[in-house]
Amino acid sequence: MGLVALPVAADTPYQSFNIELDGTVYGFRLRYNTRADAWFLDLLAADETVLLAGRAVRLGVDLLAHYSDAAFPPGRLFVVNFVDTYGEPDRENFGQDVKLIYVEAEDE
Repeated sequence: MGLVALPVAADTPYQSFNIELDGTVYGFRLRYNTRADAWFLDLLAADETVLLAGRAVRLGVDLLAHYSDAAFPPGRLFVVNFVDTYGEPDRENFGQDVKLIYVEAEDE
């Protein structure tokens, strides 16, 4: 289909995983900051080189839009809330009602 739901675990304040996107394996680290009441994302290459660190995870933005380096995934990365159109990801809903969705490059 061209859409990949990233495996975000619900109610886990720090998590990391590897996933293949458009034929390349990337590492993701997600952490919840209680003071900011927000999630933050790190993106890593397969060799664990940090490509992106501390990107706020927010609705309505392509989280990869400003990064055109060939090391980055070529598709687009969005947060989608399936219950509350304007509800940002929080400690309880991220991974349940709110998903991190990758749109593969060939579908753009």
